[in-house]
Amino acid sequence: MQAPAAFDIANHFSKWAGFECDFSALPTRSDRREFIKEYLRTFAVLAKDSQIDQDDSLSRLMVDVDLYRGVPGFFRAIWAFIKASGSNINFDYTSYANMRISEYHN
Repeated sequence: MQAPAAFDIANHFSKWAGFECDFSALPTRSDRREFIKEYLRTFAVLAKDSQIDQDDSLSRLMVDVDLYRGVPGFFRAIWAFIKASGSNINFDYTSYANMRISEYHN
């Protein structure tokens, strides 16, 4: 099953924080808007569908992406908590999980 486009885009944006979880590096609303606008323009070209209402689609996708903000951090936190309980790698998975879960709560 495919993830919704809004989740994939939210995941892309969450990666802007990097491994260190510098949330100040996340894209601004304006950055997100420009990215999504280009995403929709490219989708319309590749789908050969000039009937797509770009403004309506942009507004809807902006809302949907915002609804998924934090969810990628939640998934990464779950992964890290699981790794913390059974990994032989010398890494503080619990601290990493706590950083990532804060992405979900904020």
